[in-house]
Amino acid sequence: LAGIGVNRFDGERWLQLRADNQWGAIATSGSLDANGSMVFHSLIPSRHRDLKIVYERNPDGSVRTLQYVAPAGIGKWEKFGDLIYRPNR
Repeated sequence: LAGIGVNRFDGERWLQLRADNQWGAIATSGSLDANGSMVFHSLIPSRHRDLKIVYERNPDGSVRTLQYVAPAGIGKWEKFGDLIYRPNR
């Protein structure tokens, strides 16, 4: 996997632009939900799929990343990935 990403915060929402050798170019926008999780949704389908990424902060300092995909415009999400990131101490 090789790629690059750019992030920007406009005071209300985050914008992430990513390009890699597996998904192509992905533009997502996100903000905090009612549970305090950061939720990003794709702005433009990539490879005919919409993407949703949820970042959940855990009490131990780790972050759980849930990735979902759906056929473009359908909104029927299917779990694609479930990762845990832990601080390197």
